[in-house]
Amino acid sequence: ARGHDVEIWEKSAQPGGQIPLALAAPDKMELMPLWSRRLDTLGPLGVRLRLSKAATAGAIALYKPDHVILASGSRQRDFLLADEKGEVSVATLGAWDVLAEPEKIPAGSSVTFIGGGMVGIETADLLITKGCRITIVEMSASIAPAMARNNRTDIMLRLKAAGLRLHLGAAVESVGPQTVRLKTRDGVLDIRRDPFLIAAVGPVAVRDLAEALTDMAVPFTLVGDASRPGDFLGAVRQTPPHLTDTDLVAVVAEATGLLREQMEQLGVRVSLDVPGELPFILGDRNQIKQALFNVMKNALEAMDRGGDIHVKLSSDDESVILSIRDTGVGIPAEKLTRVFDAYYTTKDSGGGIGMLILLRIMRAHGGTVDIQSTPDIGTTVILRFPLKHRRVRTIDAPKS
Repeated sequence: ARGHDVEIWEKSAQPGGQIPLALAAPDKMELMPLWSRRLDTLGPLGVRLRLSKAATAGAIALYKPDHVILASGSRQRDFLLADEKGEVSVATLGAWDVLAEPEKIPAGSSVTFIGGGMVGIETADLLITKGCRITIVEMSASIAPAMARNNRTDIMLRLKAAGLRLHLGAAVESVGPQTVRLKTRDGVLDIRRDPFLIAAVGPVAVRDLAEALTDMAVPFTLVGDASRPGDFLGAVRQTPPHLTDTDLVAVVAEATGLLREQMEQLGVRVSLDVPGELPFILGDRNQIKQALFNVMKNALEAMDRGGDIHVKLSSDDESVILSIRDTGVGIPAEKLTRVFDAYYTTKDSGGGIGMLILLRIMRAHGGTVDIQSTPDIGTTVILRFPLKHRRVRTIDAPKS
């Protein structure tokens, strides 16, 4: 701020962004004085703090800044696990959600964490204050290596004193009704499935405005969590599909079931229109489920005050057609051509990769994606899958 005219825009009514979440873990309240001191310095430096001010492309264009600092933080990553049949159908709680609302986990519960990074062990540290029994599964050979050693040591001592069960160098292979199967360096290990599974698998950078600022030729700098690459490359690097006879009606039902609770909370109704007989396709059930999950999640996020999602399946001589229509806010025409661009999003938050993943999955199946949208009316996503009798010709995805 020294020598510059500076404004800070914060979309919430309170300053701090993700500071409340960062301070939720035990022993973190000691950082509050440091945060308060930093906030108190803004006034003397002449920095204007504008709360409830959303940093949209339009608002920035009107303000005409010489430079923008994007400190938009990060969000937790969506995470699904496979069941014993290898189907992606087991949902998890996010560690951030538990930090924000510890009451989601009843006192004395048994909890398994997938991921032993800083957020994972801090959330576990919070839960042992409620008498919870903790298991941590971590792929690497060490716990929270980026965390300050003294802080990490203190937390691990408390966790071990509370009976921590720790599995390093292990990855979750599948989740059954009673057990969780781990893949370790020494082979397969089955452990007891706890009532609560919490994912702490790292953040995804939120840089929604980066593309817009580039188009507007406004210089900008990414700082903090927003500067991290997140999981973009890993998320879009699809493995070749394992093609088997696939019933799209069943996959739609499974994908819808994963979002059922969120739909009920938002007051969103779902209807399904299926003909009497629908041909099977050759598809990778898990990849298609992931694609449908991405589309339906986008539809939900476009309807924060209730609405309808209509799913229709049909077929012609060449394809099985699956359309998902929502009654959300819609997408303006000038933005519709960019929905498959990496990091581009029309939402207030998000990593901007869900639709790119959808496109890559459909191309890997020799299929197509078409999106039709009208602002204030809604969006329809049309997926075409080739019929079984047609030879599936996969299309190479664009390089990232």
